[in-house]
Amino acid sequence: MRYFLILLLFACISCGEKDPNADVKDMVLPVKICRADSFMYLAAKAFQQPKPDTIGIFNQYLKPHRQFWLELFPQYDKLMKDSSLTDTYRDSVLALYYGQFLSDKSTWQLLDSVQKHFPPDFDIATQVVPVFKRWKRDFGIDTLPAVYTFVNGYSPPGMMPEVDQVFPTISGNYLAIGLHYCMGNSFLFYSPDIPVYVKKRFNPEYIGIVLAQQIADGAVPPIDLSQNPTLLDKAIRLGIRQCVVDALLPSTPDSTKMWYTSMQMAYCHKFEKNIYNLIKGELYSKDFLLQRKFIEDKPFTSELSRESAPRLAQYFGWEVVKAYMKSHQDVKIADLAIRTDYEKVFKESGYKP
Repeated sequence: MRYFLILLLFACISCGEKDPNADVKDMVLPVKICRADSFMYLAAKAFQQPKPDTIGIFNQYLKPHRQFWLELFPQYDKLMKDSSLTDTYRDSVLALYYGQFLSDKSTWQLLDSVQKHFPPDFDIATQVVPVFKRWKRDFGIDTLPAVYTFVNGYSPPGMMPEVDQVFPTISGNYLAIGLHYCMGNSFLFYSPDIPVYVKKRFNPEYIGIVLAQQIADGAVPPIDLSQNPTLLDKAIRLGIRQCVVDALLPSTPDSTKMWYTSMQMAYCHKFEKNIYNLIKGELYSKDFLLQRKFIEDKPFTSELSRESAPRLAQYFGWEVVKAYMKSHQDVKIADLAIRTDYEKVFKESGYKP
């Protein structure tokens, strides 16, 4: 009897440890991942020496991936496309820019910190590859971008910080991951202007989530703000986007994908009917300030209690679209992503908690 109970216990444990990537485990998909931040580190280290050779350092560490560096800073796009300029001149300009950046003492300290936090054997592929596999499977992407990690500086205090955590370059050939925004929420180099609730997302384990959200942003058409969209338009668009994230990260907890705490997610479930009635009464409003109350990223919904969740319109839209997909199981996620008839999706969802 005791032996049977032990076997049953092990069976329960193994059942609870299912592979979250089992659906794409057997799918073979080569994904190029380049730790370009390591090349930046080596170049910056070389710049710490007396009288560094700017062109030589550029040629050794950065030039092999020059196209990525060009796209990383699109302000040089026009310069690089000018057919009257030689490649030698273009490389000189690029070397000068990176030479100034990488020779700065604060840049060196940042790169050194990043290398210690993300050593060369750090496993980024585990988070990136399963997302890419589902992206390929569900959206039929012919050519996947190469994934490049890099390090940039931070905006000075008082300026609006640009959180370049994950973003596609102009050509779409690269997805850039800024490891300087993945250093943990207590890292001291971040701009003091970044809110605490945003810093909580700056942890290495969230790289795959940010990546999935960036892919979803590209898959779902943006709303034309010149058409004065309603709250319904924005809520359903956000709901569609969130369902794309769900498809890319099916085993990730809902609260994590929504940037909610477990308490905020519980709040939404507990007061789902109240949220429905609150949002439904304003769905056709075109008042931008009113829309901000339910869409803006903040620690909680200021018009409600401090225990409330933020971005309630996103939660509302997400529930609507999930209800729509449940009753329209023939609709594929790639087809859902390009839908812009938001009112029709809402009405056909039959959503009412």
